[in-house]
Amino acid sequence: MTEITVQSGSNTVEVSAQDDTETIITGEIGPPGPQSTVPGPAGPVGPPGATGAQGPVGPVGPVGPQGIIADATSDGQYYSRRNAAWAVSPSAVAVQYTAQSLTAAEQLQARVNIDASPLHALAFNNIIINGNFRIDQEYGDNYFAGNWINYNSYFMDQWWEYGTVASPGSANFRVGRAVPPGSPPFGGAINNCFSADMTGAGIASPSANDLIALGQTIEFSRFKHIGMGYSSAQSVTVGFWIYCSRTGTMCVLLASDGTVDRVYIKEVVIAAANTWQYVTLTFPPDTTTPANWEVADNAVGAFLMFIFTAGATRKTETADNWRTWVQYATAAQTNFFQAVNDAVYITGVTMLPGERAPTAAMSPLFQRARSEEEALCHRYYQAFPNLIVPIGGWQTKLIGTIMRATPTITHSPAVAGFTVASAHPMAFGSYGDTHAGGTTTLNARM
Repeated sequence: MTEITVQSGSNTVEVSAQDDTETIITGEIGPPGPQSTVPGPAGPVGPPGATGAQGPVGPVGPVGPQGIIADATSDGQYYSRRNAAWAVSPSAVAVQYTAQSLTAAEQLQARVNIDASPLHALAFNNIIINGNFRIDQEYGDNYFAGNWINYNSYFMDQWWEYGTVASPGSANFRVGRAVPPGSPPFGGAINNCFSADMTGAGIASPSANDLIALGQTIEFSRFKHIGMGYSSAQSVTVGFWIYCSRTGTMCVLLASDGTVDRVYIKEVVIAAANTWQYVTLTFPPDTTTPANWEVADNAVGAFLMFIFTAGATRKTETADNWRTWVQYATAAQTNFFQAVNDAVYITGVTMLPGERAPTAAMSPLFQRARSEEEALCHRYYQAFPNLIVPIGGWQTKLIGTIMRATPTITHSPAVAGFTVASAHPMAFGSYGDTHAGGTTTLNARM
């Protein structure tokens, strides 16, 4: 091995060499060179850092499709789904596609369940005219005062009183239109009623043939669709409000005016005095023979009567059956005019085909418009106050409503030289030598 030492100033360089290996030269480290602009290769990946805080919840995604709901138990019962579980539904109604055989009670209940008829449409079909007693062309707001004996007279449009009293001195009365007394449940929705009050001593002990009643005569054209007398006849149901100064039993009857007069009587219990009570009565069909009911369209088709007093002879009928009409009441009939100030009030009278009447709550809403009610009344009676007639000439006046029949025309008070005449149910003529004044009436009542 060869070793060489070189010294220059303070720096010494030693060189050593070996013959068969390598040569190493050491010297003083120089200053750093310039930084390279070329990045070196990336070092190995370090270990993962700690987990950071959780970020905010993102928006809810769309609802996925519903899963399959298991069937309810197959045990023959009806089930409904509630709170994610099947529950037995005993009141559930199955849809039937086959014809059912329902009893009369079931048919009625089905109609009650539907209850979809508009009130005004039903009111239009009310067979009774002036059932709220608001039309009175003849007397207006004045009571018709008189003696209830052998009397059968209209005191208001479509309504008449019937009376046969053996002791007339005790049967003085007032009858007419009044404001419903007390606190009626229907409030001011019905503001008129029939009123009959005893101003005399009353009828403490009715004679055998005594009878006091309120009634309406129904034209056959308004009743024929009921089909009474046929096997397909329908029931009719009557509804009304009543207020009496006495408790007791009142008879209400429906009767025909055919070959053989038929009658059906219902008993109504007045449970509380001086209290408005709503009553509904269903009269079943009479299927005897059409001849007992069918008459000309403009003739008497039926009677509806409310009995207030009946003597012993008048109280021989039985309730709840069709029979030949002989009398008017049953033995249960109460005398509602026994003493002075005894009174009866009725309003809201309806008659409809079938077995339903308006409920007490529906009754105040069950009204035709006044113009419609007046037009129906004009078929039977019309009054023309202060009729003006040219002096010395005829005047023909057309009638707005075709009357039931050619009317009887009267003029009151009578005026000398003034004449009225009738030629047709649609018109009448009058002649005057002087201006008439007063009121001309046309009467085609039954």
